[in-house]
Amino acid sequence: MAYRVIQWATGGVGRAAIEGVIDHPDLELAGCWVHSEAKDGQDVGTLVGRDPVGVRATRNIDELLALDADCVLYSPAFADRSVIIRILQSHKNLVTPLGWFYPSVDERARIDAVCRDAGVTLHGTGIHPGGITERFPLMISALSSSIRRVRAEEFSDIRSYGAPDVIRDWMLFGKTPEESRTSIMAAALGAGFRQSVRMVADAIGVDLDPELRTTHEMAVATDPIDSPIGLIEPGLVAAQRFRWEGLVDGEPVITAAVNWLMGDKHLDPAWGFGPDGEHFEVEVTGDPSCLLIFRKLHPTSIEAGLDRNPGIVATAMHCVNAVPYVCDADPGLRTYLDLPLVAGRAARSLRRDRVRAAEQADEWDAKYSERDGAMWSGRPNGRFLVEVGGLAPGRALDVGCGEGADAIWLARSGWTVTAIDISEVALDRARAAAELADATVEWICGDALRMSFPAGSFALVSMQYPALPKAAGEDAVRALLDTVRPGGLLLAVYHDLGDEHREHMKSRGVDPADYVSADDLGRMLGDDFILERHTVEPRIDPPPDTPHIADLVLRARRL
Repeated sequence: MAYRVIQWATGGVGRAAIEGVIDHPDLELAGCWVHSEAKDGQDVGTLVGRDPVGVRATRNIDELLALDADCVLYSPAFADRSVIIRILQSHKNLVTPLGWFYPSVDERARIDAVCRDAGVTLHGTGIHPGGITERFPLMISALSSSIRRVRAEEFSDIRSYGAPDVIRDWMLFGKTPEESRTSIMAAALGAGFRQSVRMVADAIGVDLDPELRTTHEMAVATDPIDSPIGLIEPGLVAAQRFRWEGLVDGEPVITAAVNWLMGDKHLDPAWGFGPDGEHFEVEVTGDPSCLLIFRKLHPTSIEAGLDRNPGIVATAMHCVNAVPYVCDADPGLRTYLDLPLVAGRAARSLRRDRVRAAEQADEWDAKYSERDGAMWSGRPNGRFLVEVGGLAPGRALDVGCGEGADAIWLARSGWTVTAIDISEVALDRARAAAELADATVEWICGDALRMSFPAGSFALVSMQYPALPKAAGEDAVRALLDTVRPGGLLLAVYHDLGDEHREHMKSRGVDPADYVSADDLGRMLGDDFILERHTVEPRIDPPPDTPHIADLVLRARRL
């Protein structure tokens, strides 16, 4: 069963969350709230740079809350508690990176009451706070005894944070130190980080002083620094450090900290990222002590970060992957201390019925091995030539390429060809034939429904007499259809099977009903395809003595 998810807001986290929901095998996108009037009514897939998904964004909260959905992933710029209560009261679970990681006793009691009345669950998660600040410290604390200190700290180049308005107007970079000291960030961030500090303290049994200590330090530019908010002149704030410390007798024991720098040059004081570059650190001081460093959660460059920031994506994925666990939890506010371990999901190419795929590969290898030489004629399919002979060459994907005749013809006609088949025996013959024909083809041994080909990659996707198991699921088939680029062609040619042929195949242990038919394929085409042909045509140059004398041709153009 797929859990239906509403995404609330389409900023950096929201966009990544939408992609995560679309790709998650246990989730289905049900709706999306947007703040901008310009986004209202747009297809959510289009909003995030993907193919249309048939879900329209809306600004109408009542409309969204009336949807049949299991969970809301709530990630606007700032949380509105009244909206969160409305969502919970609409009988929808809620996951958010905006707090509620480990609220006060009073707040938890209030949320618990709302959740119990509605039969739903609220869970706060994320990255920092929301993961690295508490989940991972607690995890590695299990390796130590006599713990004396716990620290979680971020070192980030804020120039790759794709929200210049927030950097300028909320974080107050590029201001004087006196102006920056009035930033709301210490309080806004502290609402989450203080919860993280208290969660860690409670879990490991530390009796903290009643008040946590918050510090805010700044470094100024010594030379002009280029930034997303313009040039930061000397003397203006170009780096900030926040610390939230849980104390025992006035000494820090549990610390959460962030270091946000406009690069690590021309700063006074001369702060830097250290030898590890941008990273996160989690340190437990005890017997023994342990230091955990997270890399690759920061972009490789400022430009890459503005396009897709791994830290933002990680925040979203921690939320997305929590959804099934939250939906299955008992009603109430649930923290990491209450839920089972949350895990991600494997790539599509790894998670499809691998055992059955291996069996299918063995079956096809055995079928091809029944003959010492080639099973087929070595000539491309006649119907295939009729349909594609006049096309301008581009990138092509040959699905179920067999011994490679169609792929080799395409390559020799100027196409850049990727050809996939589940049988290694067939591909060995295809490679040998391509070498004799001096044709260059990328041959892939695998199940086309388990491969992660990029969407919109091919001007032609050809399926000649395909055997696509329905057991792989329609999402896998649609992902294969999505590899056709705009303006590209999908060509699927099937045997036109009569009742006698179907019974004959069943007698040999193959039930056509177990495989995706031309009708199935046509039904799964999105609104962005135009069906150019779905007709029965005479088979061209059929092998002698074959019962299959007609082809069922499906030809569709992507808009």
